[in-house]
Amino acid sequence: MKRIVIYFTLVLVPILLTACAGNGQVDLTNITCDGIQLGDSIENVAVEGYTLSDRFPEEDNTINFEEWRITTDNENVITRIYANFSSIEIAVNSQIYRDMIDDIIIALGDHHSTDWYDREQQLKQAVYIDHDNHIQATFVYDNHSNQLVWVILEIVD
Repeated sequence: MKRIVIYFTLVLVPILLTACAGNGQVDLTNITCDGIQLGDSIENVAVEGYTLSDRFPEEDNTINFEEWRITTDNENVITRIYANFSSIEIAVNSQIYRDMIDDIIIALGDHHSTDWYDREQQLKQAVYIDHDNHIQATFVYDNHSNQLVWVILEIVD
C-alpha cells in the first residue's frame, strides 16, 4: 500500500499537474476584424468603406459605424472593437469565420465561459480571456441556430 501512495505522489501527481497547467489559457492576439487588431492605431485604419452611424450613443474616443464601433484611448490606440459578423470579416489565426460559434470554439478551444448575453433575444455569449495579453473576446451568437451575431474585443485590466 505504501508503494502505491509513493508511486502516486511521485509519478501521477506531477503528470496530472502538468496536464492541467495549460487549462484556461488562450491567445487572443491573432484575432482581426477586417485586418484590424486591438492595439492598432486608428490613424492607420481606412474607415472610408464603412457607413458612419448616429443610432448609437456618442461616447468619448468612439467612432460609430453601422458595421462596427471602435473605441480608442487618448493616444488613438484601439482598445475596443464591437463588430457585426454579417458585415465585418473576423479572422482567428488568419482563418475567416462568419457562421457558427462551434467553429470559433474549435479554433480557440474550450477555455471559455458561456452565459446569456440577452435572454429576451435568445442571444448567448462565449467569453474568452487572454490573461497574459489582457484581452477579452466575447462572441455573441443565436441560442437556437448557433449563428454568430457579433464579436466584442477589448483590452482589459
